[in-house]
Parts: sequence; C-alpha cells; structure tokens
Amino acid sequence: TLQFPDRPANHRLSRVTEIRAMQLTVARLSNALGAFAKYVPRQVVHVLLDSEQARGLHMRPAPVAILFADVEGFTQITERLPAVEVVMLVSEYLEEMAAVIVERSGTVDKFIGDCIMAFFNAPKRIDNYGQLCVEAAVVAQRRLAELREEWARRGQPALRARFGLHSGRVLVGNYGCESKMDYTIIGDPVNLAARLEALNKAFGTYTLMSASLLTLTKGVVVRPLGKVIARGRTEPTEVFEVCGLQPDICEADATRVAVWTQAMAKFLGRKFDEAISLFESYEELDKHRARMVKMSRDFAARPPAADWDGLIAL
Repeated sequence: TLQFPDRPANHRLSRVTEIRAMQLTVARLSNALGAFAKYVPRQVVHVLLDSEQARGLHMRPAPVAILFADVEGFTQITERLPAVEVVMLVSEYLEEMAAVIVERSGTVDKFIGDCIMAFFNAPKRIDNYGQLCVEAAVVAQRRLAELREEWARRGQPALRARFGLHSGRVLVGNYGCESKMDYTIIGDPVNLAARLEALNKAFGTYTLMSASLLTLTKGVVVRPLGKVIARGRTEPTEVFEVCGLQPDICEADATRVAVWTQAMAKFLGRKFDEAISLFESYEELDKHRARMVKMSRDFAARPPAADWDGLIAL
C-alpha cells in the first residue's frame, strides 16, 4: 500500500514537505506500475487504470490477428545444454522477439516455454492490425537471422523459429476466475494459428499465414501452398508462406515466387504436365516442392475426380 510518510499530530507540513511527500508517492506508484508491466502487457495495464469494468472477469468479441512462434528443435537443445544456459539463451530470444511485437502495437499474451503467443488489435484498436502482425513476423525472422550470427560467434546454438499467423473474431478480455485471471483471447482462430505454426514442419517453411489474414495486408510477398486440412480440424485452410515485404524482397526471390505461383495455377487448373515442369524449375528443394511434383505426376497418370477441389494431402 502506498502511503504518505507519517507526521506528528497537530503538525502542519510546509508546502515543500507536502510536495516532497507527493513526489515520493508518485515515484513509488511509478515503480510499482513498472514492475506490474513486466507481468502484464503494458497496454493492458493502461486498460486496467482507465476502466473499472476491465478489472473483473469480462470478455468482448473483437477481430484480431494472431501470432504463434515456436523454436525449432528446442527439446534437443535442452538435452545438450545445462539448464542455466538454456534459460539465458531463451530469455535473450524472447526479449528480442517480444520487442519486435510490441514495437508494432502487438500484445504479448504469454510465453509457453520457448513458444510465444501474441495478438494485434486489442486492447488498443488498430486499423492495420493484420499488416502489423505480418510485419512483426517478417522483422522477427530478420532479427533472428542476425542473432544466429551472434550466437555462432559465442559458440551457442543458432535458434530458428517457426511462425503461424491467422486472423479472425475472438473473445478478448479477462479470462479465468476472481482469484486468478489473464488478459487473453479465446476462440477457434487461436487454435488455427497454433496449427499453422506446426504446419511449417510439413512444408519445410518457417512462416505460414492464412488466406483470411492475407486479405488484411498489402505489399506482402507470399508463396501459395494450397488448401490443406490441419491436424485436429475438418475444414480445409488455404495457406501461404510469407516470403517478405515489398520492396525489400530481392529480384531472385520474387522470380522464384512467380514461378511457384504459376505452377500452382497450372496444378489447380488440372494442367498437370505443365505444373510438373514449373515445379521442377523451382530452385529451392523444400518438402513441398517434392510433394507437388509427385502429386502432379500422379494426377497426370490418373486424373482426380470431377469434384476435386485442389486439396493437398500431407
């Protein structure tokens, strides 16, 4: 509890003393809020101060963009390093990634071990929240590449992270019970964002986004990967690899993306022989290239049913 210093009975404090007491109280309050903001996102602290309703259990529907990030091969890293070194390495990683998210008005919801969950457009409402979410992922991957060089110089593991990005309407606010609550988001879009992060393993990619989020952006260079059914779901989701932002992307990468996009168009148009040629000319030999070449060859030999909707089997 913040209190003014005790003063003797019937003693009138001078104006200077009164001001000093007020300064001490404000300083203590500022320090307390600063410490509180390390446990709760700073934007949420402001909401708590501004709104009586926000202090209880309360959630509201809102459109948000969601970001999940997870370190590749984290279990193997923890097996090789002492616990103290793991904590120091992951803390540095989390600090850098969180800074990128917060700089773009994102709210870091929680850290789950090495996993980051964040969202955009709450508690502060932002017009371009989808764009900022994708920009955060692109800049975070760029920053992570710089950190890998630093870690290599130190002889530390070079962490890589997979990102999953999605958008949709969720419930946002204080969730839990009266004695313990979190400011978070609840809803199916959260689950799909987490599934997209995990889908990177199947595609050999590091940043995936949904079609719904793509509609909220501009100048984002993507590689269309097709419609897939993510684990634990029944409805297909159209997914894209985030390759960069215009005009930062280099000409060679832009050319590769154009070739791939044309190949996917031929594949979905049932021109499988042309699709094979284009997929094989794609320079990066990732998992999905090999999958699409095989599917195109199989369909060229035995065409799919008339009602085939382009679903990719993983």
